[in-house]
Amino acid sequence: MKANEWQDAFGKLAYDFVQTPAFVAYHSVQLTPPRARLLIQQRGISIRNRRDCWAALFSHCPELSVRQKIMEHEYEEMVEDEY
Repeated sequence: MKANEWQDAFGKLAYDFVQTPAFVAYHSVQLTPPRARLLIQQRGISIRNRRDCWAALFSHCPELSVRQKIMEHEYEEMVEDEY
């Protein structure tokens, strides 16, 4: 596959993703100040707990290849980080 073919393929994947009913419904709701506050609060909780969620997913995943990919992705922060 050539570069422009890859770009077209990824573009189609991205377009198909944003056309799903859940994505369309999520982005069709008007963002008001109270909703924006709630969104920021929820994203803050998600960001603070993200590492714990990856570790929990890794520990409960029965598929070895998936576990290896998670460990490759998170190794520096889950294993090497002294904190």
